[in-house]
Amino acid sequence: MNTNTSVEQVKFADLHVPIANKKLNFEGEDIYYKLTHNESRPVKIESAPIYFNGVDGKLYDTKRFTAGFRNEKLTAIVSRKYQFVANEVGYRLIKESGFKPTATHFSKSGNAMFVEVFDEKPIHTFNTDGNGDSVKVGVLVRNSVDGTTSFGGDIFTYRGRCGNGAIFGKKALGSFSVKHVGDYQRLISVFRQYLERAFRLSQQVRVHYQKAAEINVNLELAEALVKTQIPQKFLPDFISVQKDGQVILEDKTKNVWEAFNLVTEKAWHLESLGIQSKSTYTSRANSWLFNATAPLVVA
Repeated sequence: MNTNTSVEQVKFADLHVPIANKKLNFEGEDIYYKLTHNESRPVKIESAPIYFNGVDGKLYDTKRFTAGFRNEKLTAIVSRKYQFVANEVGYRLIKESGFKPTATHFSKSGNAMFVEVFDEKPIHTFNTDGNGDSVKVGVLVRNSVDGTTSFGGDIFTYRGRCGNGAIFGKKALGSFSVKHVGDYQRLISVFRQYLERAFRLSQQVRVHYQKAAEINVNLELAEALVKTQIPQKFLPDFISVQKDGQVILEDKTKNVWEAFNLVTEKAWHLESLGIQSKSTYTSRANSWLFNATAPLVVA
């Protein structure tokens, strides 16, 4: 076996992962089948360095890439520095931190996991149209074994009246992320610390929500929302985009809070929309809300 020749020096015919080089990262009960099918099935998360068969018949080490496997099925080809953290481990850390998972979502493949954890006690109640409106805050914890989702979490908001969820995805408002690289035990330790701090950080959202109810959406803010590239079908009904790209604001009496909730409600109530897309679009809406209210929030 030749381990000195670089990838660029040889033309490769096919991928090769020596079975003897496989490393067991996790073995236990499959959280995906347990929560989605109410079935108990075993799962093994493994990884192995990638080699290539050269056209000269020799086997070459890429020295840079690792293959990930879930129950013998290839899930990802990632950097050799990548650390595979099983979703089962992430779920255990959530419970060990004292939080009770409210709902758990998975990508279609079952490789990416999103766990909702929130406090039943509203953090803020304010009046936008004559009726009280409560906001509950928690964390949407995410992880994957295929490299599609980082190991971390986003502030999760739950509006009492309409029951739509949304992700508050900016660091200043409590988002946290730990790259799947470096020492495994350090990575787990850092993630646990971030998880325990998440709810304390989430309290910052209350001021932004309050200000959002005080700011009317003008044309500039409407254009800024469109620029987030949220699909037009999720835009508030009072904001439209012409074929030439011109943004039309049809009702100047609506505020930022109302616009934000119209976007998140449409996204989260569309059953055909995957959890990763919901995460992306509602994070953009929250970024827009944060930028709109930031000038009025005193640090």
